[in-house]
Amino acid sequence: MNTYTKLSTGDWGVLCETRPAVGDVVTVAKRDRSTKQETIAQVFTRGEKFACAVVTAQGGPCANCGRHSNHRQKRYDSSGIDGMCCEPCARLAKYELSFG
Repeated sequence: MNTYTKLSTGDWGVLCETRPAVGDVVTVAKRDRSTKQETIAQVFTRGEKFACAVVTAQGGPCANCGRHSNHRQKRYDSSGIDGMCCEPCARLAKYELSFG
């Protein structure tokens, strides 16, 4: 079973018994015996096992409210400036957005 491990960079990663490919989604056992899905970003060899960096938070800040969102959508404010918005802000009418 795949487990979490500390990488040489200081970040948490996944220790796998078989070599995954970049982009693979693997199941990782947590200490509380639950599991979590992680996406592989890089693969390193550690003895006979493979230490893998995982994809961290995706997305970025919303152009309107500043909250972090993984699922942003491109929207335009009333002056025509475009920005990536979180889902709640993307539902706002065009005249309610303000990126400038």
